[in-house]
Amino acid sequence: MFGKILLAVDGSDNAQRAAETTREVATKMGSRVVIVHAFPHAPSGMLGDREIEKFEALAVRQGTEILEKVEQTFRGSGITTETELVEGPAGEAILRVAEVHKPDLIVMGSRGRGELKSVLLGSVSRRVLYHSGRSLLIVH
Repeated sequence: MFGKILLAVDGSDNAQRAAETTREVATKMGSRVVIVHAFPHAPSGMLGDREIEKFEALAVRQGTEILEKVEQTFRGSGITTETELVEGPAGEAILRVAEVHKPDLIVMGSRGRGELKSVLLGSVSRRVLYHSGRSLLIVH
């Protein structure tokens, strides 16, 4: 039923719970898992070229660390995983990766690490829900 699962992560506790839930579902269904993390664009016009390079390098390093930590959740489980580190707003990035990989299920945490999480509660998951056309599991 779920041959391929797209797991969207941001380093939050909810994302880690989503990873653990994905491991359970993938184990039962024999699914492959694509783990995606999106990092923001460097703020244009506010920084010089050198600062933008530093920002991007930091974002890539942090994103890679997040993906590696989540991938450890699947080690020893027999589940095939791959990772995608993409630049851009999280909702749009997740939708782009979903369009390429065509997962049967998208899994994500209910709230992320965004600065305005108390105001924009679930805005990324809401965007993915309304625009992906795919089954979505939101883990609290």
